[in-house]
Amino acid sequence: MKLSLAMIVRNEEKNLGRCLDSIKDYVDEIVIVDTGSIDKTKEIGRGYGAKIYDFEWRDDFSMARNYCIEKTTGDFVLMLDADFVVRRFSRDVLKPLENKKLVGLAVINNSFILNGAKTVRRSLLGVLFPREARYVYPIHERISPDYGRVRLPIVIDHDGYQAREKSKFERNIRILEKELAREKDTFLTYKLAQEYKGLNRHDRADRLFSEAYRMSDPAKPFHPNLVVDYLNNLIATKKFDVGLELIKREEPNLPDFPDFHFACGEFYLNLVISNPKAFIQYLDNIRKSYEKCVQIGENSRYQGVEGMGTFLPLHNLGVFYEVVGKFENAKVCYKAAAGMGYGPSKERYAILCKPE
Repeated sequence: MKLSLAMIVRNEEKNLGRCLDSIKDYVDEIVIVDTGSIDKTKEIGRGYGAKIYDFEWRDDFSMARNYCIEKTTGDFVLMLDADFVVRRFSRDVLKPLENKKLVGLAVINNSFILNGAKTVRRSLLGVLFPREARYVYPIHERISPDYGRVRLPIVIDHDGYQAREKSKFERNIRILEKELAREKDTFLTYKLAQEYKGLNRHDRADRLFSEAYRMSDPAKPFHPNLVVDYLNNLIATKKFDVGLELIKREEPNLPDFPDFHFACGEFYLNLVISNPKAFIQYLDNIRKSYEKCVQIGENSRYQGVEGMGTFLPLHNLGVFYEVVGKFENAKVCYKAAAGMGYGPSKERYAILCKPE
C-alpha cells in the first residue's frame, strides 16, 4: 500500500524540516501545497524530494487540503501540519484501514505554557485516510462524517500554540464568523469563543460560550472541554453566579474528568478572593476540588491537559496549604509534584525547606 504525506504550508521555514525529518522514512511521497510563502519553505521542501504546488489562499482550509489530496498518488494520505513532529508511527497503522471507509485518529500533544512551565493538552485528530476521502468545513476542517473513526497508535507533538500570532486568531475569527452567518453550528460557535478568549476578549467570548453551551449535546466528545473553557472564561469575566450554577449542573455529569475539577478549584479560589467575607464558606471547596483531581488521576478517556490528575493539582494544593499556614502539608504536596518533574513545585519545596 502506497502512503502519501500531504501538507498545506505558508512561511514554515522554521518548522518544515523538523516535521519532514520525523516522518520521511515512513512515506512513499511528499506532496506540499504552498499558499503564499515568501521565505524558504518551498526550497526546504524540495530538498526532501517533495512535489510542490502553489494554491491561492481563499480562507478555506478544506479547499486547500482537498487540492493537496488531489495531487497525491498513494492509496492512503497522511495529512500533517508543518508544526507537527511525529513521535510514534509505523506502517502497520495502515492495516486497520484497508478496504474500510475509516479515518485514523492520532493523539496530538499540544504544548503550551501554564504557570511558567511547559504543559501539554491532549487531543485527537483525523490524520490518516483513504485517498478518495475529502475534507468539509472551511475551518476546523475534518474528513466527511461519511467516514468512521478509529484511534490508531500514532502520537504527534504540536507546539504551534506556544507563540501564536494575533493575525492567526483574527484570520480564524473571520472565517468562523462567515461560516456561522451561513449556518449555526455548536462546535464552530465553541471554537469562535475560544478564538476570542485567546485574544483576551472575554466578554465577547462569554456570549459565544453561553450560546454554544445552550446548544451543546452532552454526548458530544467536545462537551466536557466546552464546560471547562466556559468555566475558565466565567472566572475572567467574574460572572461567579453563572459559574456556581454551571458547576452545580455539570458536577454529576463529569465525576471523572480531572480538568473539570481543577477548573472548579480555580473558580472557588477566585470566588473567595473576590469577596472573602461573602464567600468564605467556599474556601474548603478549593482543597476538595484539587484533591478530587488527584483521586481521579490521569484519565485518557478525555481530551485534557497532561498533569491535571497529578502534579498540577498537587502543586495547587501545596499553594493552598501554604496560604492557610499548613506548611508541612504544603511540603508533602510540593515534594510529590516535584518528584513528577514539575519545576514550580521544586522551587516552592526548596524555599519551604530552607532553614530560617
